[in-house]
Parts: sequence; C-alpha cells; structure tokens
Amino acid sequence: FQAEDGIRDTSVTGVQTCALPISQFPFGHGLSYSLFSLIEFSCLTPLVKRGGCVEVGVRLRNNGSRSGEATLFFFIRDLVASVARPVLELKGVKKVILAQGQEEQVSFSLAVEELAFIGRELDMTLEAGRFEIFVGQSADPAGLLKQSFDLSL
Repeated sequence: FQAEDGIRDTSVTGVQTCALPISQFPFGHGLSYSLFSLIEFSCLTPLVKRGGCVEVGVRLRNNGSRSGEATLFFFIRDLVASVARPVLELKGVKKVILAQGQEEQVSFSLAVEELAFIGRELDMTLEAGRFEIFVGQSADPAGLLKQSFDLSL
C-alpha cells in the first residue's frame, strides 16, 4: 500500500522504498467552464506511407449551460519500437469555442515525419508499425477516445 507521505510499505521484504507521487489531476484537467463531449472519433487514413499524413476527426458538443472554450489534446502511442517510447506522446492541441448546445467537427492532421524519434544510434528514426492515436480533453485515460493506424515505409 502507499501511505500519504509517499512511502511504500513492502511488508514482504521489510524494505521501504520511496514511491513516485500520484498526481491529483491529469495533464489538461479543468481547462473549461462548460461541459463538452467528444463523439464519433475517426481515423480517415488507417494506412499511411512516408511523406503522407494521418488525418483524424472528432465531433465536439457543448453540453453545458453556457458558451465555453474546449481544449482538445491529440496524443500518439507507438506500439512496437526499437527503443522505449512514451505511453502518451502529445502531438497537438486545438482550442474550440462553442455556444451552448453547439456542435463542431474538429480535424487534426499529423505528418508521418512527426512520428520519428531518436533511435539507438542517436539519429532520427522512423519505423513501420502500428500506432494508436488518442483525443481527449486531458491526459486522463478514462476520457480518451482511441483509433489506430499503420505506418508502411
């Protein structure tokens, strides 16, 4: 178990270790005074090649009682790579102002070159494989919508 002071008790070994603190709110939490919902997230390019773009779209609806500005975060995840990759890597942010009850289609484009990362030889590397792309109003996994696409080189 983890105590409030961040010390993890490991009764089995009798050794105490310092645990990383658990954040109270995820990245991006609470950036609006209205209530928004994301619906119909789609990836328009399930297969992309070098030089191409990944195109995604999502409908955003203001369900709140007032006008507001929604902040949408776009993340990717490289499922298989030659080096360890982040679970969520931020690739874009969009701000959209909607009146009460209004809906809008929001699109996002990601160039294949933006999927490159620093490889084992410390050079920019682009590898074929499956990627996941996420959209949400924060980095909270429970609020993220997910699609996937394949990169072919």
